[in-house]
Amino acid sequence: MLGLDTWGGSQSQVDGFRRNGGITFPMLLNASSSAPASYENFVVVGPNGTVALPATGNLSASSVTSVKNKVTELLAQIPSPAPTIEVPQSPVDFGTIDAGQTGQQTITITNTGTADLEITGIESDVPGLTFDTTMFTLEPNSSQTVTIMFPSSTAGEFSGNITISSNDPDRATQTLSVSVIVQPPPAPTIEVPQSPVDFGTIDAGQTGEQTITITNTGTADLEITGIESDVPGLTFDTTMFTLEPNGSQTVTIMFPSSTAGEFSGNITISSNDPNSATQTLSVSIIVKVASANPRADFDGDGVIGITDFLLFVEAFGSTNSKFDIDGDGVVGITDFLLFVEAFGKTVDG
Repeated sequence: MLGLDTWGGSQSQVDGFRRNGGITFPMLLNASSSAPASYENFVVVGPNGTVALPATGNLSASSVTSVKNKVTELLAQIPSPAPTIEVPQSPVDFGTIDAGQTGQQTITITNTGTADLEITGIESDVPGLTFDTTMFTLEPNSSQTVTIMFPSSTAGEFSGNITISSNDPDRATQTLSVSVIVQPPPAPTIEVPQSPVDFGTIDAGQTGEQTITITNTGTADLEITGIESDVPGLTFDTTMFTLEPNGSQTVTIMFPSSTAGEFSGNITISSNDPNSATQTLSVSIIVKVASANPRADFDGDGVIGITDFLLFVEAFGSTNSKFDIDGDGVVGITDFLLFVEAFGKTVDG
């Protein structure tokens, strides 16, 4: 049996030699500067790491040849130093990111071999995918983290591979799958009633009111930057405000009518909705002159005027049923207020 001895060595040296070299044959600790020449079939590792036979002794030529051949055989079992690349085998999944944002993921590359690992390139067939580093050297038992970036610009699903090239003699390339889902960026979405704003018929001198509700069904704040109308006199209680996602605002629309007629036009709502910056609603109003209470037309000319007033003043305080507008039997203050309300108006028919 062949043994291996260390010249003036220690147990830790022997253990390290066995561990690093993968040696399985016996190793001794008996050699010294005066190693007995009578020993056969043993090899000495000198202080400088040289493997040799004893310098002196009476070994036969056949023994020397046998030992040398065995040493050569055993040394050939010791693997040459070589790098070994290790990378995660799970896919690189960016998940879902917003368009316009830059997604980031990392992978760690490790050299588990016994020689320097040269990373000679990292690339991907996914357009736009970049790496913070693509070429570097790793000593044995060291690692390097690589940051992968995807600066998204358009929505969609992207997938492909990342290829890592190195000087690993057994695995010159490593391939990892990669996937990215890019969703549209947060944006506001305006929703308003699509039916016309119809005030119906109102009396001249009265103020008509209608309301509309504006809702943000989007994913970002909705900025209402203006509400206006081409109908003269139409006003709004608010024209500029901000709505959070899923928020709503009711806007009151007012029309203080002064003259009879039919009015129509549009209401325009401006916002930061990227797909619908303006919303237009039609609006219509009919204004008529309110008819007077016919009981206030004392002179019968169809208009409540100054003559009627003079007749009413003359009858004030009396029980004259003609001037008793409220029908309580006395021409009093209530009748006067009803007369004032009708003053200036015409009587229908």
